[in-house]
Amino acid sequence: MIIVKNTSGDNDINFIPRSGILVSIVLTDEVTGLVQTETPEFIQEGYYSVCTMESTLIDHRKYKLEVLDDNGDIVYHDLVFCSTQENEEYSINNEEVDFTSAPAQESPKFITV
Repeated sequence: MIIVKNTSGDNDINFIPRSGILVSIVLTDEVTGLVQTETPEFIQEGYYSVCTMESTLIDHRKYKLEVLDDNGDIVYHDLVFCSTQENEEYSINNEEVDFTSAPAQESPKFITV
């Protein structure tokens, strides 16, 4: 998951694509399904490709990220989470149920009818 801080663009992302000549980025809002496509400049830094996303994002929202090559094939995919939080203890699971955090000593509870 890639965490970005700016809601109004200028978010640099680094990733290692599978192959191909990188052409565009497709961001899909997981809540509304709104699709944003942009064609940023991709720069090679070692094995990494770096680009700057200019899309306007909504705070505390997740987006599906797809990077496409010149044939329209997906060469990289990930999730992008936009958060302006500066608090070190903030979790991206804020206000969501985390089923893996139950204490180990507790045994499962069953309802019998």
